Amino acid sequence: MLERYGDVGPRHILITSFTYPPDHNGVAHVVAAQAQDLAINGHRVTVATSVCDGPDQPPPLSGIDIRRFRVRGNGEAIVGAYSGQVREYQDFVASVKVDITICHCWQIWTTDLAAPVLRTKASPAILYSHGVSATCLQWSPRGLAHWVLWRNYVRRMPQILECFDHIVFLSDMRTGSRFYDRRLVDRLGYPGYSVVPNGVDLERFRPAHEKAIIRVDLGLGSGLLVLCVSNYSPVKDQRRALHTFLNAMPKSATLVFIGAEINEYARMLIQEWELRKMRGARQSVLFKAGFTQEQIASAMSVADIFLLTSKTELQPLVILEAMAAGVPFVSTDVGCVRQLPGGDVASDQAGLDAALRRLATNESLRLEMGLRGRQAVVTNHDKAASLARFRAIVEQVAIGKRGLSSKELP
Repeated sequence: MLERYGDVGPRHILITSFTYPPDHNGVAHVVAAQAQDLAINGHRVTVATSVCDGPDQPPPLSGIDIRRFRVRGNGEAIVGAYSGQVREYQDFVASVKVDITICHCWQIWTTDLAAPVLRTKASPAILYSHGVSATCLQWSPRGLAHWVLWRNYVRRMPQILECFDHIVFLSDMRTGSRFYDRRLVDRLGYPGYSVVPNGVDLERFRPAHEKAIIRVDLGLGSGLLVLCVSNYSPVKDQRRALHTFLNAMPKSATLVFIGAEINEYARMLIQEWELRKMRGARQSVLFKAGFTQEQIASAMSVADIFLLTSKTELQPLVILEAMAAGVPFVSTDVGCVRQLPGGDVASDQAGLDAALRRLATNESLRLEMGLRGRQAVVTNHDKAASLARFRAIVEQVAIGKRGLSSKELP
């Protein structure tokens, strides 16, 4: 790569991400928060992202310029298996004059197509990892096919990494398939990395006092409340959450799903729930969509237990948000959730049932776990602290400090 030079001062920063608001997902929220923080602190920010087919919204700050491109495909089996505005995007990355580029995520067009272009630019680049799914192997025909098709990409990951001056991880965890890139950095002796965990705005997730009123306002029912927040999807596996709830919870309990929209998968879940009711299920299950971030925070604050049954995650924001609200969680053994205090993690259905039943029948345990989770967020996952740390890394790499190790950065 070319030598990097620079001096201290406001920077023009390019952020690439396949998703950005008004999209509602964890990566979009992280990217938006970083862009806003950098702009608030005097930097000029350009975000290159996907075309939004739904109603768009103006940039949240005057210091953020959003450029959208329509690109399709993925990089699993064939190098360059992307179509659409591929050339337009690469020309933009090559021509835009910036002091530093930040690419979010492996295995996505905004990173894969930018990487070879970054080799030609004199300005440095950071890869912000949200984990690797190409190395995940699930023992099913589809899961095996996914693993095989991504072998070529995994072999190319060292070459992709060479296009970047620094990589940021959400966790220093090395075990598990999603953390393959963390192990890869060790194996290659790659010195330029940092660990910046996801952060949560603690003020938004204070435990609520008037829980009954909030529940009525949001239509969340009464009784013991189990909450599951994620976009309706087979990967998030709300069907398993439904089964776990029905297996473990008393008839007075309520399960509330909150997703971005009622899609085909959600309608399948609703049909299954209707059949369960016809067969004698006496609990209450509600399917919600279209909540604002403020409404989701309110729902978190009045829940008794948070339930996550995803098939794959890295460091899910929804778990951190539950912890910030003082709500204990039950989760599948995904990503680094097992390292997070304030909940139970299970690797099979029996374990999920037992963990949920244990919390449902022990109020003092729920309180103890909730307090433990809240304290962990205060100590390790405060959003302002995470943003400040990442901003310091960007500013240091931007002035030409290549190959910085995590010990050398603020």
